[in-house]
Amino acid sequence: MTPKDESKLLGTICLWKISKDEAKAEIGYELLPENHGKGIMQEVIPRVLQFGFEEIKLEMIEAELSPRNLKSVRLLEKNNFTLAAVNEENPDSVVYALKRTKS
Repeated sequence: MTPKDESKLLGTICLWKISKDEAKAEIGYELLPENHGKGIMQEVIPRVLQFGFEEIKLEMIEAELSPRNLKSVRLLEKNNFTLAAVNEENPDSVVYALKRTKS
């Protein structure tokens, strides 16, 4: 991600672990520390979700993260993700998921 009309790197965001058979993918993102708290991800995530659901025709997008990463948990919840799974073998890993809404 870069600011409009600039080449300065702010962070990255992607859909990966894409499964055509299951029509799902995982969203991954990170911001350089100096860009935290500026609303950048809140602006970008809806666009990536729209791309995943409308262009790739995904049925579900997941995010795996540490439950201690409260800012990321809140960001996902603001974008309608809900807690989908807790990794019993690794309690520092949870999965949030968002299903495509039918129009």
